[in-house]
Amino acid sequence: VSGHTIEAVDQAGEVGVRLGGMRRDVVVLFSDVRGFTAFSESIPPEQVVAMLNVYLRAQAKVVSAHGGQIDKYVGDEIVAVFHSDDMADAARRAVRAAKQMQRILDKLRESGKVPRVHVGIGVNAGSVVMGAIGTEERMDYTVIGDTVNTGARLCSAAGKSEIIISQSIAELVADVETLRSIEPINVKNKSEPLVVYLVEYDLDQRGDGSRVFIAAPD
Repeated sequence: VSGHTIEAVDQAGEVGVRLGGMRRDVVVLFSDVRGFTAFSESIPPEQVVAMLNVYLRAQAKVVSAHGGQIDKYVGDEIVAVFHSDDMADAARRAVRAAKQMQRILDKLRESGKVPRVHVGIGVNAGSVVMGAIGTEERMDYTVIGDTVNTGARLCSAAGKSEIIISQSIAELVADVETLRSIEPINVKNKSEPLVVYLVEYDLDQRGDGSRVFIAAPD
């Protein structure tokens, strides 16, 4: 059960959680395994599940440590939400979490616990609808909207070990993060390409084709 759901249940009290939502400004983070289909076809399914659980548990701990909440797991993908009255604070926590997620995964690869598992991460900020979606019999307390969809597209554009952020995030973290402007990406249903940035961080190249840029340590 997501932290959003627990919070909603606590607030609902005896009335219970009802379908519907409210608009909120949040930061969304998507993390997705690269080449998962090919990877999963090469090893026994039991081993795939065991490795995924190690990966997901480690990533979720990082999100929580930076004040975020796991919105949902979609197979090998993690969707997390960071919110605050101060959007700059939420954005900075999300980007710090993204860097730490990559570093933790690098250590897990080195240890052999999740060999060959790499992720791409996308981070976006904006208005979402947060609430109970579904039916009275089966509902999810989640976030939806263009901000969420764009975050997913940023994640899809990120290569192995990359963190790609939107212009809205860049404006909130440029004074504390090292960013590299990269080629805008085309997104379905968007009239103009999205201006995006790559977050530089101090994960060493491993000779595996990951496009990771080295920056000064935090």
